[in-house]
Amino acid sequence: MLKFKWALYQVDDVERRFEIDVDPPFIPERSIANLIFAHGVVPLCASLTSTMKIGYERWTVQWGPHKRAELFALLNGVFQRFLLFSETYGRKWQQRAAKERMEDQLREIQYYVWLAKPQEELGGRSMADLQRLGPGAYEIVGRGFVWRGMLKQSQTVQFHPMFKSEKTNKDVRWYLERGTSLAEAIDLFNRQTRLLDRIVIAGFALALAEGTPHLGSVRPPREHWEKVAKATEAAGDLAFKPHDHLLEAVVEYYAQFPVERRIQELDKKRPIPIIKLPHNN
Repeated sequence: MLKFKWALYQVDDVERRFEIDVDPPFIPERSIANLIFAHGVVPLCASLTSTMKIGYERWTVQWGPHKRAELFALLNGVFQRFLLFSETYGRKWQQRAAKERMEDQLREIQYYVWLAKPQEELGGRSMADLQRLGPGAYEIVGRGFVWRGMLKQSQTVQFHPMFKSEKTNKDVRWYLERGTSLAEAIDLFNRQTRLLDRIVIAGFALALAEGTPHLGSVRPPREHWEKVAKATEAAGDLAFKPHDHLLEAVVEYYAQFPVERRIQELDKKRPIPIIKLPHNN
């Protein structure tokens, strides 16, 4: 009796077939049929074919439409279990898919309900109301900022509540009036704030390095200055280095950063007033 190893490759109920890999190749068909079928012969409801692979042979059992039950009765026990597992798994997969479709439909319903529901933070408006606004920047009095426009070839609505600091709100308005999106306005504000913090630290470090009458002309060692300069480095390939003229050095350094160049570009634009939206009671 020929000895060989075999392993199940797949059971495909859609294509109505299962496949096993046999090692070594060139095992006679009658031996494979004896392995798979209870009577050792290929039944009329199925076919048995082989495909040569590298180092092994793949045998495929294919059954006809509506012949699954007939084939099941003619299989050896282990192959019956393969089909039973496939059928059980298939039912569970269908049940899971149906459940996921229902959940998707429920989420879609909840989304449209939320879309139409008035929100207190939107001044009594709904997100659907904001989507109907024309392009531009808006301010819901006492609530927040809204921007509507095209981003990445898609109509976008952005909202952010009012900041606690009126100075921050004033800065955000400045950006919005010059045509930025709300997200860019907040990003530029944050980046400029971080840069100004670094400039203050760097200017203080420069003052220490140069010495001042108030500090008694104290000059820290150069390695201390280099540590401070490295700690205040902001972004990109720029490195803050000491100069002879403190004010000119700070201004020159500050003007090199992309955020400052962007702000200078915006400063040349003519402001477009932000549209005020009253609170809907």
